[in-house]
Amino acid sequence: LDIVLRRIELLTDEETLLLSYGAVIGRKFELKLLFRLYRDRDEEVVAIVDRAIELQLIEESFAEKGRILFVHDRIRDAFYQKIPPADRRDLHHEIACVIERTETLQTQEVVFELSHHFMESGDDAKALEYAVPSAKLAKESYANEEAIKYSLVAKVLFEKKGQKGSSKWKKIVGGLAEVYLTIGRNDDAIALIEAEMPAINNKIEKALMYRQISTAFFKKGDCRTSWVAFVSV
Repeated sequence: LDIVLRRIELLTDEETLLLSYGAVIGRKFELKLLFRLYRDRDEEVVAIVDRAIELQLIEESFAEKGRILFVHDRIRDAFYQKIPPADRRDLHHEIACVIERTETLQTQEVVFELSHHFMESGDDAKALEYAVPSAKLAKESYANEEAIKYSLVAKVLFEKKGQKGSSKWKKIVGGLAEVYLTIGRNDDAIALIEAEMPAINNKIEKALMYRQISTAFFKKGDCRTSWVAFVSV
């Protein structure tokens, strides 16, 4: 791997820049997205990609035509770090805008990508717009870690907007607690519910949260505390 990393030094500035763009897109990126970022320079993009493949820095995906992968996370990170943080934020935003303008937004992967790039760009409004459906889609497809990630992002962004306690915020918190319970992170579910319970005023909604915390204690084998929480319902 160290030998391969040293091959980065063989690249020109332009070649390094293009692969750094690819690194901002992700460990895996589509060639057509690079074409859109590098408008009217398709032949140049293909030539640089071919050279990087020869140097074994990237490789073509056999499963997904038109997709390119960095051969290792450390190689991707090396290119990613070559772009200054402020420029990375701008590039994340540009990438998100291109995807939003050119891709079908109903697919889970595209929604995840938009949420990620808008988050990294610092565009809270657009990040929240896609974090909520990302959390929902991930939860429905049992992609639990992704569901937790986007739920936490949406929760923080709602609170940042002063919307803690709103119906959308409560839905995110409730869904997050469900995911924690599903994968056995009972302590996280308890901590979340105990921290956010004061923001819940509706008796029915509060009862549902007591039920979740009761379930969490029961799964931990703490039947006494589970009973206390159940009685509270």
